[in-house]
Amino acid sequence: MCKKGKTIYQTARYNTNFTQEKASELLNVSPKSLGDYERGETIPPDYVVVSMANLYDAEWLGLVHLKTNNDVGKKFLPDFQIRDLSGSILDLQVGIEDTTSKQYSMASIARDNKIDSNEKAEWEKSKSTIKRLMGACLSVILATGADQLTK
Repeated sequence: MCKKGKTIYQTARYNTNFTQEKASELLNVSPKSLGDYERGETIPPDYVVVSMANLYDAEWLGLVHLKTNNDVGKKFLPDFQIRDLSGSILDLQVGIEDTTSKQYSMASIARDNKIDSNEKAEWEKSKSTIKRLMGACLSVILATGADQLTK
């Protein structure tokens, strides 16, 4: 049975057999610090999130943490959804088809190795399509964690 917590950190722990006390011991953080992370009072440092993801077998936790709490992740990671495997695969197929339909346009723009002002709008559309494909790829990779976040 999957249980959703107040934060992603609490959700990840809830879906294991670890008590907060045991998890804090194994993560080498104080129970108070872990409680603060799980209540959303403080954001855990990246190295603690890596340890949580490993301990809780929650690969999704690292990416969701970066996308929601890290300025670099917010800016540069593509948008993605954590959902069931079949839905993720369908999104990936749509993303592949969308990207394939842009191949000629991308090749036409890139063949001279520069983007002219009259090509810029089309190039931005192509980049957006690629970012959606990247997000769909991440969704497939993280689909096994979907049950923890969506129930």
